[in-house]
Amino acid sequence: MPKWLHHRSIAKVLGIHLLEREMQEIDSILDGIRREYEHDFWKYDVGLLKNALAQIYGSYGADGVKYCFSHILLDTLQEYIVSERTKETLSARIMRQHASVIAFETAISVLGYIRDYIQEYYVIFEQFLSEVRRKQKEITRIIDELPEVEAQVKGIDKSKRKRERAEEIALRHGAKGFFIPTYTNFILELWNDKKRGTLTKEEWANKVLAKYRETSEKVYNDLIKIARELGYIK
Repeated sequence: MPKWLHHRSIAKVLGIHLLEREMQEIDSILDGIRREYEHDFWKYDVGLLKNALAQIYGSYGADGVKYCFSHILLDTLQEYIVSERTKETLSARIMRQHASVIAFETAISVLGYIRDYIQEYYVIFEQFLSEVRRKQKEITRIIDELPEVEAQVKGIDKSKRKRERAEEIALRHGAKGFFIPTYTNFILELWNDKKRGTLTKEEWANKVLAKYRETSEKVYNDLIKIARELGYIK
């Protein structure tokens, strides 16, 4: 999700007037730094968000509520931009150049749900939404160009390419139908150097293979052949 400094820059774009410590306090609430809230609690508990908004409004007024909405919008916008830029459906690939616009509308719809559930701040929300619509291009550009977004997209693309290579190897070794994920996941686990830690390749392969001893003899023997081909066992 965007760093707090990006939340601050968007707040300026939207004309939200709060002190640095006030914005930090609101960010702390929404990101679960404060003990009474968990990280991103607003994603799964709108009732708890309603309580938080009452607290924020009581302390910082309408601009506090707008900053809260802005924080949620930017978190959601980044999440959906990454999603739209990494989807592999035909329609998603065709619309890739419009990923930011699609993500923006989706993020707005999330806020719309919150508005409909917590109607006490309807007028404030509409004021906020009007300004967001007016600054839509600038907001989406800032989020779309964040290094964190590019890093997430590259990370997902790298994972997809790795899975594709694993599936190719699995198919080459006779994986069919129901067993394709079994072979593929075995290969991906072999390649997981983070989980492997300080174990040698052979030690790690034997540890991973142990999980598959209860599979059919053919599958188990195929996995041994794969581990051997990939240089994990002799």
